[in-house]
Amino acid sequence: MARDYHSAQSINNDGGPEGFLKDLDKQAEVYTVVHHSTSILRYYRMASMLHSQATQYLEEKDEERAYVQLKKFAKLYLYVIASHNSFNSKTYQPEKHKYKRLCNKALTKIKDLRAVIKSSI
Repeated sequence: MARDYHSAQSINNDGGPEGFLKDLDKQAEVYTVVHHSTSILRYYRMASMLHSQATQYLEEKDEERAYVQLKKFAKLYLYVIASHNSFNSKTYQPEKHKYKRLCNKALTKIKDLRAVIKSSI
C-alpha cells in the first residue's frame, strides 16, 4: 500500500484511520450533474475506464487507489448514469445490466477495502 505525504499527515492530524478514509472519500467525489444531451454511452465509457483503473490497482495491491476508483465508478453509475434520460431505454439494456452487476460487486469490494485500509493504519 503506497501512502504519500498528504495521506500520512491526514492519519496523524485528522483522527487516525477514520480521518484517512474521509480523505480518500473526498478524492472519490464525482461531478453528479447529468447532461442529458451527452450520450449515455459516453458515461458508460467513463465508468468502464474507472472500473478498469480500479481493477489494475487491485492487481497491484494498491488498495487505497482501488478504493477511490471504485467509489468514483459506483457514484458515476448510481448518481449520473442511473439519472440519465436514456437509462431505461431498450437500446441500452445490455449496458444497464452489465454495469448494474459491476456496481453491485464494486459496492461489496468498497466495503471490503474500507475494512482492509482501516485495519492497516
